[in-house]
Amino acid sequence: MKPSSHAAKRPAVLVAVLAGVAGIVLLPLIAAGALVSLMSRRIVRPEPGRAPDVAVVAVETGDGATDGVTEGNSDGSGTPHGSEETVAGQGQGPGMGTVTLSGGPETTAPGRYSLIAEDGTRYLVGDLVRRVPGGAVRALLGTPPPPGPGYRLSAYYYSRPDDAGVTGSLVDVPTPLGPMPAWLVPAGDGRRWAVVVHGRGALREEGLRSAPIWAAHGITALYVSYRNDPDGIPSRDGRYGLGSTEWRDVDAAIGYARTHGATEVILMGWSMGGAISFQTLLHGSNRELITGMVLDSPVVDWTDVIRFQATLNRLPRVIGAAAARSLGRRAATRQGPDIAAMDMLRRADEIDVPVLILHSTDDGFVPAEPSARLAELRPELVTTHLFANATHTRIWNDQPERWRRIIDGWLDSTGLGRPGPAATD
Repeated sequence: MKPSSHAAKRPAVLVAVLAGVAGIVLLPLIAAGALVSLMSRRIVRPEPGRAPDVAVVAVETGDGATDGVTEGNSDGSGTPHGSEETVAGQGQGPGMGTVTLSGGPETTAPGRYSLIAEDGTRYLVGDLVRRVPGGAVRALLGTPPPPGPGYRLSAYYYSRPDDAGVTGSLVDVPTPLGPMPAWLVPAGDGRRWAVVVHGRGALREEGLRSAPIWAAHGITALYVSYRNDPDGIPSRDGRYGLGSTEWRDVDAAIGYARTHGATEVILMGWSMGGAISFQTLLHGSNRELITGMVLDSPVVDWTDVIRFQATLNRLPRVIGAAAARSLGRRAATRQGPDIAAMDMLRRADEIDVPVLILHSTDDGFVPAEPSARLAELRPELVTTHLFANATHTRIWNDQPERWRRIIDGWLDSTGLGRPGPAATD
């Protein structure tokens, strides 16, 4: 008997239905896998610097002269619109001018910053005076910037050692990959050094905010570069090790300090520089010189950071966990960093020098909870001070006096600094 046309179509229909069901099930899995892969790659891949996203709308100098469009309007039309919000308790001092900026939320960030033009020229801006639609009016500190687009705000308040009131020189530090540039700022008798390590995607300038402290305590400071820095040497794979490879360059910097008379070294790390500093303490061949660590917004546990970033970007928490596991699998085949082995909460008992941590509870990149937890695990060695509303690596910008007072006090209480009154900011 010849099968009916309906019966003949059943297998094809069933296959189509099953294929549709499989697609419904597999597509989210494929998408999730792609997100995991993208996230794990971005973590270790150096990224280009931030594009200009701020415009100078108007400048009013201390003598009342105004350049640019009408103050209070951030769209450049010259017609004020919306309402202005004065920030309580902040403002410019007598005789100081103001600058009106338009751009993203960074224009309203509290504290003082540098405003960098496309040609690299830096201008200094101070506290937020008032918010305006689409931007803010800030105190002007020093030379006024020309009105126009093409600026970006930076937490790097100082661009060279002399900007911070210290005298330094550019030196080459021998590393396993070759010579890397560093700023050397001599102080004291040359036996006590600070090796200052910037964060992921940052520059040596990041650490210059600490320069007056080291000078005041008679501590020679070395502001180092490491592999895959813009002015450093790229690694063979061109990827960050998140501390698992960069520590070798910092250990080499300690070796440089040793050959130039150092007998004691304090490591200062910012963000990923904190993770690098921890790995240097654990693995460095010159680790016996390390007498203490000062960490600003440090990475203590990369797994926690990755999960936090997934949540921040509105991704399912499982994506962050999977990205961390993906890095772990790459580490097993020597294709990526072993972030589990860098978890300092698990390795807290290996810390054997005093550690000072400064972290803001609203840090939008590296959560502060692991920093607080580390102090709970090792209270005899780790001291954590939490700040509010200072975001990531911008505590100095927002609360410079308290930031410096804490570091000065810690240096004196541990015997690592120069006894005496804390230096003024």
